[in-house]
Amino acid sequence: MSLDLQRHYFLTGSYRFAPGGRIDLIPSVMLKLASPSPLSVDVNLRALYDERFWVGASYRHNDAIVGMVGVYVSPLIDISYSYDATTSGLNRVSAGTHEVVVGFKLFNDRRIICPQWVW
Repeated sequence: MSLDLQRHYFLTGSYRFAPGGRIDLIPSVMLKLASPSPLSVDVNLRALYDERFWVGASYRHNDAIVGMVGVYVSPLIDISYSYDATTSGLNRVSAGTHEVVVGFKLFNDRRIICPQWVW
């Protein structure tokens, strides 16, 4: 039996805009390629309030629209939730996807609530 592994390539980028006040805007993009599948593109925008709470939306080309929310609970823990509403032909068999993420910042020695590198 032969096991053929499929290579996956990811390219991501983001920038954190701090226009003033307590709200920062964080647009990002992710390109995914796993041959022979076509290139997948995700475009995201999050609004971060007071370096503690955030809300965002994402669009996955020809596949899904995503709503997201999150909170930085403490310097060590953050929690987020997202819902993917399928827009492709898969919506005949998929009612969407729920995702809950609990993040742990193990080496946050400076005890920063919202990391400066957040994206």
